[in-house]
Amino acid sequence: RLSDEIAAHYKFRQPVYVAELDLQTALAEPAKQIIYQPLAKYPGILRDVSFVIKRSGQYQDIHTAIVEQNTELCRNVIFVDVYEGKGLSEDERSLTVRLEYRSDDRTLVEDEVESLHETIVTNVENKLGIERRS
Repeated sequence: RLSDEIAAHYKFRQPVYVAELDLQTALAEPAKQIIYQPLAKYPGILRDVSFVIKRSGQYQDIHTAIVEQNTELCRNVIFVDVYEGKGLSEDERSLTVRLEYRSDDRTLVEDEVESLHETIVTNVENKLGIERRS
C-alpha cells in the first residue's frame, strides 16, 4: 500500500497499491492452449432431487454414485442445498442435488428424461442405502 504521505501529495482519495511485475519472466512462460467447446445446440433439462442422509454422509458419496452410472445423457451433477431441522431426526439431514440431462444430437422428451432420472435416483438409493425426501 502506498504510504499516506505520498498518497496525500497526489491527493488520492482511496488507498493505492503498488506492485512490480517482471514481464520478461511472465512472457517467457509458454502460452496455454485454449480449449474451445461450442455451446450446446439442444436445451438441457434440469431435475432436482433431495435425499435424506445421515449426518455422516457427504455430497461426494451421492455425486460419485451418480457419475459411476456413466449415463450419457446425464451431463452434470451440482450441489444445491443442505437442510437440517424440522421434519428430520437429529442424526439426519436433507441434501439436494441438481442433475442436468442433455443430448448433443436431439431435443430430449419428458418421458425419456423422467424414466432415466428415476433409474439414476433408484440406483443411488439402493447403493447408498438412502431415500428421497418427500
